[in-house]
Amino acid sequence: MNQILTTSLLVIIAFVNISALDLNCNLHSGFCDQCVKASTRCYFCSSDRICRPYPYRQGFPTLAGECNLRDAHWATCSINLLIIVILIGIGLVLLLLSFLSCCCWCWIRNRRRRQRQWQRLEDKQKREKEEREAIHQEKQVERKAKWDGMRQKYGIANQEED
Repeated sequence: MNQILTTSLLVIIAFVNISALDLNCNLHSGFCDQCVKASTRCYFCSSDRICRPYPYRQGFPTLAGECNLRDAHWATCSINLLIIVILIGIGLVLLLLSFLSCCCWCWIRNRRRRQRQWQRLEDKQKREKEEREAIHQEKQVERKAKWDGMRQKYGIANQEED
């Protein structure tokens, strides 16, 4: 319950501060430099030369029906809000492409590593199989020699010779 009250008070204080900033933005109308330096919550509309609070809930001034993006200046007077929006969009696209490139590079690298691991495992299994077969052949030759020796000792004819 205490957290709900604290959160409610913070929201109320934020709305009071925003409405206080609204009054400050209107005081700086007429000059772009004064408006954008006053607060980042203000933007300057060059078509009607009015400093307004930025409509954060609507997203852009055009959605609020106040000013065209080409005429709106926020944070700087030399670049309009349309260019800022385009640059931010390009930056986000480049960031997304960089992230996807890194993901693809890591995926390919890990895939190659896994392929090498599987190849090493297959080579190891092949070597072990060849070793087992060689040992088997040696033991088979030893058994045959032992049996042949026993047959010779007891005078039993070799079945293969018949």
